[in-house]
Amino acid sequence: MLTLLCTLPDTLWVSGAFVKIAPDGEVAGYFYIKPGNRTVLRVVRPVNQILYMVPETLIIYYPDHRKLFKIRSRHRFLEGGMASFTVEEENLIRAGFMFVKEGKRGDTLLKTYTHPNLKTTVDIETVNGYLVNLYARSSDGEMKVEFKGIREIYPGYAFPDTVSTTFLTGSRSSTEKFVYYSVSVKPDSLVPDYVKRPSFPEDVEVIYRGWD
Repeated sequence: MLTLLCTLPDTLWVSGAFVKIAPDGEVAGYFYIKPGNRTVLRVVRPVNQILYMVPETLIIYYPDHRKLFKIRSRHRFLEGGMASFTVEEENLIRAGFMFVKEGKRGDTLLKTYTHPNLKTTVDIETVNGYLVNLYARSSDGEMKVEFKGIREIYPGYAFPDTVSTTFLTGSRSSTEKFVYYSVSVKPDSLVPDYVKRPSFPEDVEVIYRGWD
């Protein structure tokens, strides 16, 4: 996952509302991002669900059912926030990718990275330092991500209004789209406690995935 080149002061969060549109239906809710630290999604439709994304761990909590999933992975969950709209290429290198080439097409800078073990190639396109397109190709298929409506919401920090992801596997393709609304930067004092300091009932059922 690419992370943000210009981060925010530690006392600030990015927040707003979102709708995810996918072939299997729509999901709506609110998001809170502390870049490089965590992303929290509060889903209100179609289920009551809270997702905490921190490096290497995804926590999914269902308050109505008092059930909590902890999923661990070698991949760092949304390290820079919920999708990343400027490019910190060190994160690709840290993940084992190697720089291959770069070129220019008008105002667009194109760079290619490859991962020898995963047999995956990633092409990134940036304009004025902001990521506008990402293409990933492997033996499993292809993925294309488009970032639209990018605007600066804090000095050096930009956010899109739409992110569309298309997956190609063989002759099959599917597209999902995130649409963001009312995006702004907020201080700690205006962010809910459940976002800043997650806590769960003592009788909650905890289910682990990915632990040895």
